[in-house]
Amino acid sequence: EMTDGNTYRPVNEDQTRNINKKVTRLVSDLHQRGYIGRHQKAYMAPANPQPGRLQGNPKLHKPGAPLRAIISGVGHATEKIAEAAEEQLRAHVESQPSYLRDTSDFLNKLREVPQPVTDRYGHAPLLFCMDVQKLYPSVPRVEGIEACRRALRDRSDNSIPCDKVIEMIELVLDNNNFNLSSDARFIQIDGTAIGSRLGKNYACTYMGQWEETLLDGATLKPLVYFRFIDDIFGITQVTSPRQ
Repeated sequence: EMTDGNTYRPVNEDQTRNINKKVTRLVSDLHQRGYIGRHQKAYMAPANPQPGRLQGNPKLHKPGAPLRAIISGVGHATEKIAEAAEEQLRAHVESQPSYLRDTSDFLNKLREVPQPVTDRYGHAPLLFCMDVQKLYPSVPRVEGIEACRRALRDRSDNSIPCDKVIEMIELVLDNNNFNLSSDARFIQIDGTAIGSRLGKNYACTYMGQWEETLLDGATLKPLVYFRFIDDIFGITQVTSPRQ
């Protein structure tokens, strides 16, 4: 996957020191403007940051158990600021109509589906499942940022202004550097990293906007549509109620 020039770009030098300077400047600005306290400032600016580390998670359910590339953000210069930015998106993600917290939440919501689910002709419904291939690295940067901007405008807690949270998010996305070896260094130029503290809520915010556009324009709307990150389950009737 490192050969994917649309997602990863090789760099000549370790970017960690320069990235840490950017983080320090932004965190200091947030503190000076009164958006965060001194303890949060100290927490968000790591003292000894390290570049990300490439790890492989085997997909045991697929033939040959191919590896999923995970860029560990533990100890990275942006780790804590990514955590803070993700928290700003949490309420929006959990309020999405399709949101699933876990398996128990999925089963409970299925029990609440009104019965019967046949159409007016008595046809049995269709069940469908989908997932997104490589969601985190595939989230388009412009659309992902715009989805976050829309989500942040609706927050009940605006202690950190929308533009500053977007600045935090962009800092994380633009500076995901990692090393394969002492002479093989990369930086991610699109999407977000599997392993970043920001990844889940950033990707889910984008997916929420994507599915809203998709379902608003659909002729045959599903009776049930649930999503756990990028795994989608739905139930739809064979014929439209308007037919």
